Amino acid sequence: MIWEKVKAVNGEWTVAITNDKGKYLLHSKYDPSKESRRWVAQWEMMNEKPSRICVIGIGVGYHIAALREEFPNIPIVVMEFNPNYVSWLRGNHLLQWLEDERTSIKISNDINEISKDFLPLLDEIDTMVMIHSPSLELIPNNLSSLKERLSDFYTFLKTVRKNKEILEQNFANNLKLNDKGILEWKDYLKGKSAILVSAGPSLTKQLPLLKEVYKKREIFIACVGTALIPLLNFGIKPNAIMISDAQDTLLEQFKGTSNIIDVPLFYLATANQKAVSGYTGKRYIVWQQDYSNSRIQADLIKEPTIRTGGSVATCLLDLLVWMGSSRVALVGQDLSFTGGYSHAVGSHNVKKVNYENLIEVTDYYQREKVKTKSFLLGYLRWFERYVIDTSSNAEFWNCTEGGAYIEGWKHKRLKEFIEEKKGD
Repeated sequence: MIWEKVKAVNGEWTVAITNDKGKYLLHSKYDPSKESRRWVAQWEMMNEKPSRICVIGIGVGYHIAALREEFPNIPIVVMEFNPNYVSWLRGNHLLQWLEDERTSIKISNDINEISKDFLPLLDEIDTMVMIHSPSLELIPNNLSSLKERLSDFYTFLKTVRKNKEILEQNFANNLKLNDKGILEWKDYLKGKSAILVSAGPSLTKQLPLLKEVYKKREIFIACVGTALIPLLNFGIKPNAIMISDAQDTLLEQFKGTSNIIDVPLFYLATANQKAVSGYTGKRYIVWQQDYSNSRIQADLIKEPTIRTGGSVATCLLDLLVWMGSSRVALVGQDLSFTGGYSHAVGSHNVKKVNYENLIEVTDYYQREKVKTKSFLLGYLRWFERYVIDTSSNAEFWNCTEGGAYIEGWKHKRLKEFIEEKKGD
């Protein structure tokens, strides 16, 4: 990795970095200060009253200076994972002006230290986390997993910013419903198996086996909202449904499903309030860990929080594990466009996918490559990290029998999962 000073049009210094993927400017080539003020504005009010701001990525510091100007009374912690770059900055007199009593700079490339001392900051309720995305390119190759995690987190934060108003509206309206939380479900699945059904293209071929499971009533079937219609159309009524989407398009997942009022609905606190209030069966509100309003409310009423991971399936996985399931099998979790389709046949949003400009990942059988998009790749990495990070002793099976390979999961046929039923 190479760094070089570059003078912007307005006379300020910026830095160009060259790595194995290309060449990047850390700040504007025209006006770094002006660009940084815009950067601060886009993050403003993500957290109403943070006690601290954590900035990931030091860049050349213009964005930090803009933050100090906007939030003069809030301490700022800057996290940087490339000590050599910071030394180079100091050697070129590009950093001294940043260091004062209001700004602390934490530098490390030791993954154990980062995991212990830095990453917990991402989960603190009163800390506003801000990521300077160009600076992620400074993360060295030996910390590639950290870079992936921060890139995924940045994608999540962008989504929250984009949907901030609607998330708040949904949250406020869902609170008014006074629905129960999930405490009564603690250990409901202790020692039992569960199948998590998503609506990936491979779901279609698993429906006959799922119907056998449904008839025997021996394994708990939980589905995401997009998989509900395909299941019902095949005569399968799940034991639970999970929804998370904030948008009105969520309503399409329940079209023609009036016969499911005996199926409990689990919904994120920020899920679309029209879809939630329109469900006439039993409802349970799920407080997500990575939304500050939700964490605060959960703490007030002594309810647990669930990790979300950015998708409804990742939410549901953590919920099933929290319920005590000893074995969880993924079905229809392609995380790619198997056969060129986005979803299973019969789901409300199935469509043909253009393969241009897609990412290739290892397929389920580890024989070839399948096509995916960056957001799906983010979920894939989350599933992989989950097995490593979770304290549960549960077994994690990927029984999709198609799509992408998920490192750390057992890749076996759904039939084997059904027949084994350890501990049930």
